[in-house]
Amino acid sequence: MIYSGTIDGRIVRIDEKRNTTETIARLIEDCENNSVRSPRLFECGRPLGLKFDEKGTLYVIDAFYGLWSLENVYLYPNSEIIKNNLLSLRDVNVGCRRSMQFDDLLIDGNIIYISDVSGKWDLASNVYATIEPETNGRILKFDLKTRKVEELINNLWNPKGLEITDDKEAILICESTKRRVLKYYIRGGKTGKSEVFSDSLPGEPENIRRGATTSTETFWITFSSARTTREPSYGDYLTDYPSIRLVIARFFYAIGSLIQFVGNAFAYAPLTELGNDFITGKNPVFDLLITRNSMVAELDYQGLIVSTYHSSKNELQHLTEAREVLRDGQRFLYLGSNTNNFIAKLTIEPREIEMIDKLRFT
Repeated sequence: MIYSGTIDGRIVRIDEKRNTTETIARLIEDCENNSVRSPRLFECGRPLGLKFDEKGTLYVIDAFYGLWSLENVYLYPNSEIIKNNLLSLRDVNVGCRRSMQFDDLLIDGNIIYISDVSGKWDLASNVYATIEPETNGRILKFDLKTRKVEELINNLWNPKGLEITDDKEAILICESTKRRVLKYYIRGGKTGKSEVFSDSLPGEPENIRRGATTSTETFWITFSSARTTREPSYGDYLTDYPSIRLVIARFFYAIGSLIQFVGNAFAYAPLTELGNDFITGKNPVFDLLITRNSMVAELDYQGLIVSTYHSSKNELQHLTEAREVLRDGQRFLYLGSNTNNFIAKLTIEPREIEMIDKLRFT
């Protein structure tokens, strides 16, 4: 079974063998019809990170509504699913800022680590967190027993995906805007210290997940806007000019707010949607700043890239997660996205496995 969150706020279960999809829960009930262009995107919520614990409880990060737990997921529909909002964004009262957007979670016993992307931009306007760029991202530590939350690490550039190392001594953090993965130690002699695990990546890392081969520690990273030397992003040329990036971001946000205001005032939906497109970064100018190439990369335990897979024909856009599954000795990658209306399945050929092993151990 595959479990996924959708743009309209649902959590669905996909049975690959039967080729069926069923909705098992909505975190926010009785919400209006939602879509990626809706000015009220937050009304239905947006489930992002989903992970099961050892007892079968499904923990969900909603970008707008925080951390949730779902009981009886495996028993559904024979048993009713019990939902609990464990940590709302508005209830996070740590550090010197509010929380506007959660992205991913990591379960470590009774502790849940949460990537808190921004104190300024929510998911609907997340593109501005990259363009400005936003530098007050942080990782939160939530105790399931005490229900207390604390700030573990701050001043991060758009932190997103989280994973834990095999020795359980460190967590890996996708620091998206800096195009790197950090390694933060939570146990051992280096507790509280951080170091760069993988740097100068070919795009902004969205998520990181442990590979399925238990004997070899690897991690899969997704890039929603990958680039190469032949196909750079125009936004890369503005990297050394943060002031210009800030002006661009504020200008288009102001234009979008004005257009949306006029559309609402005259009850003209197309104008309202156009303003929302500018506010959320869906406009031709911002399209020039990013590429449509998607990529997944496999990192070894040292943070070195040992394999990559590309989609440069717009077939797979804005990849956000890659989950590896082993079945009958064959490796498969299931690829999720914020914009595609499907989950892709990639078969990794055995010859590529042999090449990866050779690169890793020589």
